[in-house]
Amino acid sequence: MSEAPFLLSICIPTFQRPKLLEETLESIVKDPAFEKDDVAEIVVSDNFSCDETSEVCRKFVSRFPGKVRQVSLPFHQDGHVNFQNALECSRGLFRKLHNDNCPFLPGALSFMAEFAKRNMDKELLFFPNHPPEGEKEFPEEIQIEDISSLVSFLSFSITWIGASCIRKDAYERLEEPFRYAHLYFPHVDYVLRTMDRGGKGAGTGKKLFSPAPLIPNKYTHNHAEVFARNYLGILKEYADKGSLSRKVFEKEKRRILFRHVIPYYFDFFRQYNATPQTRYFYYTRMYRKNLYYYFSFLYIAFFFVAVRVLRLNKLKNCLLSPFRKK
Repeated sequence: MSEAPFLLSICIPTFQRPKLLEETLESIVKDPAFEKDDVAEIVVSDNFSCDETSEVCRKFVSRFPGKVRQVSLPFHQDGHVNFQNALECSRGLFRKLHNDNCPFLPGALSFMAEFAKRNMDKELLFFPNHPPEGEKEFPEEIQIEDISSLVSFLSFSITWIGASCIRKDAYERLEEPFRYAHLYFPHVDYVLRTMDRGGKGAGTGKKLFSPAPLIPNKYTHNHAEVFARNYLGILKEYADKGSLSRKVFEKEKRRILFRHVIPYYFDFFRQYNATPQTRYFYYTRMYRKNLYYYFSFLYIAFFFVAVRVLRLNKLKNCLLSPFRKK
């Protein structure tokens, strides 16, 4: 572990968002911790952008030679190929994927470096950036011993690519680390596989990053497919083999349905989806033995009538409260 030239690698996949990328890069390099030679590097992997992205990268590379690097794919590919390229071109002990539109808050890199130093023996570090669903507070540091504690504490925040860091040697032990790219969640898979092999983790509830700007109607994927089928399907593998508590799994099923799938899939206020969502009953078939699944249709009907028929948009906050993603 001591052979790594940096403690942290911030791995940023990007594609044609130069202004947002520049803001994120600037937020990292201005942290005092970045001035230290061995604390952090930034690796920007460009998915063959045809705009000012390369110019932005060159500016930071010239300012911080050896600490900011740009790597580029030879042609535009699936975004997960770019994620993997960013990770595998990094040299740090802990490797963190990070969105190009998610600036660090002041002092965030310094906190992450100290957090990593205290947990050098852990294979995984978690920075979910908010408390788990349904919780008002989250400790500044918590030890995560197994998959059940991971899912119980962090819930589906682990589906965010920036939520986890994986240690260099743990990543290199994985066969086909991005085998679940077709399910949108290769990072969830390699985190769970690492913990299933006995890996340990540490997490923090401290807010470290600014939220990504809300882009109206940006989602092109089907939320029922990606979360109710793919994400839960990955968790079910571990519940079926006993690595994930059945009680924790069932609790997570309820959380994902009410706090993510329903509000995003049905998109009552037309603010999330760029394309129509289809096949809800098919993708949510894992719920067919759960009574609350059928009860949930009363909520869906109420929302539809209140918003789409009666046009009660002024009640937006009240109507969203049962499902709001905290």
